[in-house]
Amino acid sequence: MKLFVGGFSLKTTKEDLQKAFEAFGEVKSVVIFIRKKYSAKPRCFGLVEMLFRGEAAAAIAGLNSRELNGQPLNVLIRQ
Repeated sequence: MKLFVGGFSLKTTKEDLQKAFEAFGEVKSVVIFIRKKYSAKPRCFGLVEMLFRGEAAAAIAGLNSRELNGQPLNVLIRQ
């Protein structure tokens, strides 16, 4: 199941996200995107793919609005 993760800091690495999500289950992949469109401030977001739906739901419940490197995460199911 793919999850959208937004709002994290520019300091956040792929490994940081992987470690945070692995606390809830097996992570298949992590991809980070940084975009500077229409603004001087970059937007950081990524996709985390977890193998099992129940683990993904637990990750959403446990990480949504939780701070990572000083910024709150926004975690949603990617549709």
